[in-house]
Amino acid sequence: MPLCNPTAKPYGFPRRNAFRQPVLERQLRDALGRFPHVTARFETELTGFEQTQDGVCLQLRSAGGESEVDCDHLVACDGASSFVRRTLGIAMSGSTFRERWLIGPSARSICPTSSWHALPTT
Repeated sequence: MPLCNPTAKPYGFPRRNAFRQPVLERQLRDALGRFPHVTARFETELTGFEQTQDGVCLQLRSAGGESEVDCDHLVACDGASSFVRRTLGIAMSGSTFRERWLIGPSARSICPTSSWHALPTT
């Protein structure tokens, strides 16, 4: 099997599923900028939430203090250790690796079309 085969599954998923998170985050921020009613909050922790008659009330904490935000929906896509899923008692579906991983950029790549590598940490 060639080293740069995009359909190989050395980590359990096809390599073509990999993406560069900083690039994706920039694209998402740029896309959200088209909507004047959307506010992106960084370095903000969701500390609680409550379903209301009209939607969801979020309790947030940041360096500026605590605040509340009302929204229509709350989606539990906050990672494998999801506060939202844990609070709602929803188990994570799918699988994960037993090994710890470190993923980072590489100035030199063995695969000419890729500059990211995922390596297990010890």
